[in-house]
Amino acid sequence: MRNTQVNRLLCAGFVMVLFTAVSVWAQPSDDNPGRMPRHENKMEKIIQELNLTPQQQEQIKQLRTQREGQAKSLRDGLKSARQSLKAELDKQNIDEAKVKTIAQELKQLEGQSIDMRISRVLEMKKVLTPEQYQILQEKIKQNMQKRRGEGFQRR
Repeated sequence: MRNTQVNRLLCAGFVMVLFTAVSVWAQPSDDNPGRMPRHENKMEKIIQELNLTPQQQEQIKQLRTQREGQAKSLRDGLKSARQSLKAELDKQNIDEAKVKTIAQELKQLEGQSIDMRISRVLEMKKVLTPEQYQILQEKIKQNMQKRRGEGFQRR
C-alpha cells in the first residue's frame, strides 16, 4: 500500500514537472522588451486588413490598452506559480500539501486566463461587424495553421 502511494506521488510529480517544463518553455521571451511581440505584430496587421472605421479602431485600441495590464499581471502570476511548483517538485523531500496549494493557485490562474480569453472574444464581437469578425477568425485560423506547420521550432 505504501509503495502504491509513493508510486502515485512520483507519477503525479513527474507529470507536474513535465507540465511545468512545457509551460515555462512556452512562455514568451522578454529578450527584446522594447519590441512588440510577434503575435502583436500579426494582430496589428490583421486589424489593418479588417478595414475598420475610426470609431472601431479607437474602441479596439482602448480594449487592448485595458487588457495589457491585466494580461501581464496574469502572465506574471502564472509564471511565478509554475516556477514555485517546479521548485517544490524538484526538492528531495516534497511537501505534498504545498504542492497541492500551488497547483490549486495555478488552476485558479489558468481559469482566469480562460475567462480573459472569452471576455476578449465577446468584446471583439461587440465592436466588429459579423463580416469583420468572420475575417478576423479566418486570419487567426490561418496564423495558427502556419504556427502548427512550424512544429516545435523556437525562434
